[in-house]
Parts: sequence; structure tokens; C-alpha cells
Amino acid sequence: MNPGALTEYAAMGESSRDTRVISALLVFTDPLYLDRLCRNLERDGDIFAEISLSGESALELMRYIQFEVVVAEYSSTDPDPLLLVKSMRNRSLCTPLIYSVRTEVEAEAAHADPYGPVSFVLRNPGITPQDPDPLARMIRMCRQGQETPDP
Repeated sequence: MNPGALTEYAAMGESSRDTRVISALLVFTDPLYLDRLCRNLERDGDIFAEISLSGESALELMRYIQFEVVVAEYSSTDPDPLLLVKSMRNRSLCTPLIYSVRTEVEAEAAHADPYGPVSFVLRNPGITPQDPDPLARMIRMCRQGQETPDP
């Protein structure tokens, strides 16, 4: 986490920010991507990211820790790419889930399955001045109880 960002964040007026830190569980099989994603999300100081390299270990963590949002890798090459959300819902875990998809086609395929609050975001979208970090924006919207938009 960038220490300067925390100082800058702390200097903001109380009315201009929500002081709670968002707890997010990141579930990706690529440790290098996971490390980069974690650093990017924690950069501003308002998101704390716990990491998991598998759906099984993520479910185990969720037995003991209540996360505000789960962000998981969606892979169309997996035998059951929606296994994590199915397992979460079978255990009555209603935590919002954001699937990181690589293509619009994956997002379309995943939308066909009705498993409660699930959103989709493109994995590496182009960064624009209007929306520098779509994933961080979606995570923040989960904290505020807003409906997350489709990618």
C-alpha cells in the first residue's frame, strides 16, 4: 500500500469519504496477477484485499471471515466455471461476487446462470481518465449497496 495515499486519504474531510475499509477476497490462480491486482486495489487505502489461489481455499476462508465482496477469475476452460458462486449460494453465502472475465463472450455465457448478486468486469480493460479502475469502482459500489453495472 502506498503510505502517501493513506496520508492524503486521512487528510480528506470526514464528510467527503466513507471511513470504513472494504474487505475483499480475491480468488485467482495466477499468483503474479493476484499480487499486482492486490497492490492496485489497496493503493488508495479504502480496500483491504485477502487473497486465495483456489475456490476451495476461498470457501474455507469464508467460513471464518465475512467479506463484503468476492472477486474471482472466470475461466471458460474450467469444467464448471461458476462452481465458486454455486458453492457459495449452496452454503447460504449471499456475499456479492464479481467475476473477472477475459472477453465479452465469457460475460454473455456467464449471465445465463441465475445465482444471485453476481457482476462481471473485463479483466484488463483499457484505463481511461473517466474510469481508471473499473474493478475498484465495482467493489466500492458493493460497499455502498448499489447495483453494480454490467461491463
